[in-house]
Amino acid sequence: MKMSLLIKALFVAIILLPMSQHVFAEDTSLTGKWYVLPDGKSKITILTLSQSGNQITGTWAPDKGAPSEIENAKIAGDTLTFSFLCDKKEFNATGHLSGGTMTFDISGPEKWGKSKTTHAKAERGDMQ
Repeated sequence: MKMSLLIKALFVAIILLPMSQHVFAEDTSLTGKWYVLPDGKSKITILTLSQSGNQITGTWAPDKGAPSEIENAKIAGDTLTFSFLCDKKEFNATGHLSGGTMTFDISGPEKWGKSKTTHAKAERGDMQ
C-alpha cells in the first residue's frame, strides 16, 4: 500500500516538474526598471519593461542618445527576447531570467557589415 502511494506521488512529481519553469515565468513580473551593464563597459543602459500576461512592452535607454521602444518582445519560460533601434541600427536581445537578474546576449551590426554580440548583466535597482 505504501509503495503504491509512493509511486503515485513520484509520478505526479515527474509530470509537474517540467511545468514549474513555465509557471515561475508567468508568476514573475518583468515590470520595472532594469539596469543593464555590458561586459567591459562602465555606462549603464536602462531597460524599462511593462508586462501584462505574456505581453511585454518597454524602452531601451542608453546613457547617450534617445531611448527607443522595444519591439517583438516575447517571454517563453525564463527567456525574454526583443529588438530595438539604436542610432538607426537594429539590435536583437535575448535575456535569461534568474531571480532578480538577467543575463543578455545583444547582437547588432558593427563596421563593414559584420555583426557583433555583446554580453551584459541586468539587475533591478542600482548596479554599484
